Amino acid sequence: MTPWLLNLVRFCKHNDDAKRQRVTAILDKLITMTINEKQMYPSIQAKIWGSLGQITDLLDVVLDSFIKTSATGGLGSIKAEVMADTAVALASGNVKLVSNKVIGRMCKIIDKTCLSPTPTLEQHLMWDDIAILARYMLMLSFNNSLDVAAHLPYLFHVVTLLVATGPLSLRASTHGLVINIIHSLCTCSQLSFSEETKQVLRLSLTEFSLPKFYLLFGISKVKSAAVIAFRSSYRDRSFSPGSYERETFALSSLETVTEALLEIMEACMRDIPTCKWLDQWTELAQKFAFQYNPSLQPRALVVFGCISKRVTHGQIKQIIRILSKASPLLSIDRVR
Repeated sequence: MTPWLLNLVRFCKHNDDAKRQRVTAILDKLITMTINEKQMYPSIQAKIWGSLGQITDLLDVVLDSFIKTSATGGLGSIKAEVMADTAVALASGNVKLVSNKVIGRMCKIIDKTCLSPTPTLEQHLMWDDIAILARYMLMLSFNNSLDVAAHLPYLFHVVTLLVATGPLSLRASTHGLVINIIHSLCTCSQLSFSEETKQVLRLSLTEFSLPKFYLLFGISKVKSAAVIAFRSSYRDRSFSPGSYERETFALSSLETVTEALLEIMEACMRDIPTCKWLDQWTELAQKFAFQYNPSLQPRALVVFGCISKRVTHGQIKQIIRILSKASPLLSIDRVR
């Protein structure tokens, strides 16, 4: 089957919708086989999805099918978790492109929440897609399949917008994502850090595993974040949006998380000449800070305040105007 898969891309290059629909139908059948054929699972992952991951022109169509399948099952379902795991096999064929596509999709969906704002992110129509992609990112974060050297500002941006958000397993997933990002920085062959920087990274790993940070990520009542993020039974209580106990999330908590992430980034940047990571992260935070969106604007303002190294008079005026008009929105003791 593997050599035959290369032919699929020929039907995607045309504007013929009928041909593209046939490709989608074939992908859907391969996905169904991946979910149902447990004994063949390792072979399917390696031979089918590992091969398809190498076909650049087909990746968007494949990811569309993955996300659609995940959404029909819902967060925490067998379908969603198998597809997240399969994204790792897809990335094995092309880490740079698959990681770029997944992170890019996450950022675009989060951007779109500004078009129809809701009080909390969980209330938004796009929440399921955001939560599902967050699981994809967690799975890809192992063995640096998120390509941290190319995407660190975007990863930290997503983390600050999602920290302490959603059901328990998703909150644990966000915490696990941060731990894996730091691991990737420690082991990434693309980056060469001094012993001093490596020491900062090792200390950060320890710090993020302390009860203090469990509390900040909204998982203070669990013994192990990793166990909660990777429960063996699907559709358990930790994934259910209506059954988990909400924890108070203060914007001062986000400040602590942001400052810890900033310390990591600045330590790494000292060893990378002409690195633009902080500029990119600041630009992302500023964009959300100056857009009306009750669920994300308060977070973005806090992040922008923590990481910005220079601010213009115009930006200060904008911030004062936002604060004066939306003081209830920026309440310190918001409950997620």
